Amino acid sequence: MVEKILKQLKDMGDPQIVKVWKRHGAGTNLYGVSLVKLKDFSKDFKKNSDLAIDLWKTGNLDARFLATMICEPRKLPKAVIYEWLENISYYFLCDVFVTNVASRSPFAVDFMRKWTFSENEFTKRAGYMLLAKLAGKEKAISDAEFEAYLDIIRANIHAERNRSREAMNLALIAIGKRNKSLNRYALITANNIGEVEIDHGETNCKTPFAPEVLTDKKVLSKIGTIEAEIFN
Repeated sequence: MVEKILKQLKDMGDPQIVKVWKRHGAGTNLYGVSLVKLKDFSKDFKKNSDLAIDLWKTGNLDARFLATMICEPRKLPKAVIYEWLENISYYFLCDVFVTNVASRSPFAVDFMRKWTFSENEFTKRAGYMLLAKLAGKEKAISDAEFEAYLDIIRANIHAERNRSREAMNLALIAIGKRNKSLNRYALITANNIGEVEIDHGETNCKTPFAPEVLTDKKVLSKIGTIEAEIFN
């Protein structure tokens, strides 16, 4: 089954996507299947964690993206989630893993609280990307805890490694979108931090300037709606 799927992925691959992902640091074991195609392809398998685990073990990037789409996060053992995280050294896979797996696990908040203090660049990135994700929906995290994270970000962001630093900046912005009180605290934090330098490699990616995002009229107009969805 796995070999058949790898052949199908190879046939769906796009050389241009391979070039782009390689420029972003994806490595060499990939076929370049767009996430749109992968999502459509994943429907053929429904939810199948055993197959997902086998696909992940191949080391192929496209297979690992697919694995995050067909696993059952709420039933996936912690040990498997940790094993997957330890294998990640590409920021885009890290972010897809957080969105599709870690944020949907019943252990999501625990993961966030542990991973954000990791010494590993991509584990810490996963922690802060998870923090950013949970800032938009999680009821169990208090404003005081988010404020504590803002203090940590302010004190450490410039000294962090590149992809961890990028995730911290994104988490700061996400926290500032949660409610009006946190928006004010996040804006003070962002102004104190100033511009955050991220090395995006040979790409056209830009780093969002948090003070501009957090004072954008469209962002401010949505904060009340987001707050209502979380707390009501």
